[in-house]
Amino acid sequence: MKIHRSLPHGNVAAVLGTMRNIGLDQFIAARPCRERSLVMAMRADRIISPGSKLSCATDMHPDTVQNTLVQELQLGEVDVHELYDAMDWLLERQKRIDEDLRDVEGLEWISAMRADEI
Repeated sequence: MKIHRSLPHGNVAAVLGTMRNIGLDQFIAARPCRERSLVMAMRADRIISPGSKLSCATDMHPDTVQNTLVQELQLGEVDVHELYDAMDWLLERQKRIDEDLRDVEGLEWISAMRADEI
């Protein structure tokens, strides 16, 4: 057996696990879809490795991937324009998400999820 590449996974598991445990994925969209996965990936990437959307896209490219985030969210190849489209998609849902979050005690900090701050 020959190992060609090994990617860090613990930080991805911890961040995505926490996001799912608090139901953040369900606040974003009740049903799984690529846009929800992209938003989750951008949020997780921002926590794991803060940077621009371009650096986020670079972190998700197969040649420059830095961790297992893309594999965990089953994203395949991600383009920076797709990330911007996902932010627009999120912005369309912002009012509903804000209203839903207001009803949940102790989750005020999730306001950092706003599309203009991802």
